[in-house]
Amino acid sequence: MTVSILVNGWINIHHSYAIVNCMQLIYLYKNHKDHINLYVKETEYYGKNWVRNSSSIYNNEYTELINGFSKWNGEHIDLIYSISFPYDITSITNIPKCVFYTCEFHTLNTHYFKPDFTNMEDINTHIHTHSELYFTSPSSWSAFGMEKIFDLPASRNRIISHGSDVSVFNPIPETTCDTMRESMGISKDTILLGMFGAMTTNKGIHILLSALYDIVIVKGKTNYKLLLKGSNELYDSQTKLETIFKELKFPVKLLDHIIFTGSTLSFGTLNELYNIVDIYVSPYLAEGFNLSPLEALTAGRRVIVPITGSTEQYMNDIYNNGGTNFITYVNSSVVSDTTTGNSYNQIEDTDLIAAILSIDIRPKLDPAYMIEYISKNYSWSKAADLLYEYFLYILEDNKKRSLN
Repeated sequence: MTVSILVNGWINIHHSYAIVNCMQLIYLYKNHKDHINLYVKETEYYGKNWVRNSSSIYNNEYTELINGFSKWNGEHIDLIYSISFPYDITSITNIPKCVFYTCEFHTLNTHYFKPDFTNMEDINTHIHTHSELYFTSPSSWSAFGMEKIFDLPASRNRIISHGSDVSVFNPIPETTCDTMRESMGISKDTILLGMFGAMTTNKGIHILLSALYDIVIVKGKTNYKLLLKGSNELYDSQTKLETIFKELKFPVKLLDHIIFTGSTLSFGTLNELYNIVDIYVSPYLAEGFNLSPLEALTAGRRVIVPITGSTEQYMNDIYNNGGTNFITYVNSSVVSDTTTGNSYNQIEDTDLIAAILSIDIRPKLDPAYMIEYISKNYSWSKAADLLYEYFLYILEDNKKRSLN
């Protein structure tokens, strides 16, 4: 059986949704090309200032595959896979549709969806009236919003984890790391922290900078530095960083302990950055999945994440299967805003500081078993297989529904 699928989403922009889309496409093709016809159609971007980018962050093989996918020109399709924002729940008669979504704050609002709806009740009616609509999300935390508000069963709201590509993100020789750190002016006694997300509040940038201030300025541990990577193609990361400094009234000398790049980097270069940090810190307040710590683990790095939130499920699994010495949890609790309905992690500065200072980076750890476990259970290949299985299920289930 060969199925024809239209992937309707973001491709040629350096956004997490586009990266997820491209990695799923690559492995859907690599693993199931004999049983699937893939067509792609790039949809409009959410940000009015976002610009289509022809430069590739992928390796030559992946770039060639992405550029080689057939553009849809009205060919017959059996299923639509939609991956963009707002979430397109427009229904097309007799064609089942799978909609990818994330729910960072554990809830959903009308502006998350298109076409435009007046209220959540109308969206609920639409989703339950159109049984050909199915959904997928990468974490239990993210899927909860759809479950809570629309009471969707797991049969129409499947959780499929994201993955890390261990052929791209992996440990590099220590001598290479030393040379890179030296070229960046990072001394051997420096403990280098890293965070490679956007400079937005939900990523926890404020609390991380506050922790750095306390460690370096208050406690005088001047051997700590922080490597930050922004996303200037989507957000003005440099301006956000400068604004935070003004808001929190940090002394200028703290900048001597921050290494910043706002450039979009290739996967290969990003892997090098993971490798040169001693600890990857992700004190996120709200995330749909949070892919960076998973990539950092496959590069053999120690990571710090909250004990609650979107990473809880996959981090606990990896922690219990070879990752004990690589994963440090910072105390956190989930709080809810009664006005907006949003839920997010609450992390105290003192707890993050304690987590950072508790890690002894001197022991040389062997990440081989943990990386092997990740490659089997949290790879893009595994994610694509699960997505393909879900597509087949949708086609069969929708056929049964249409006959009833």
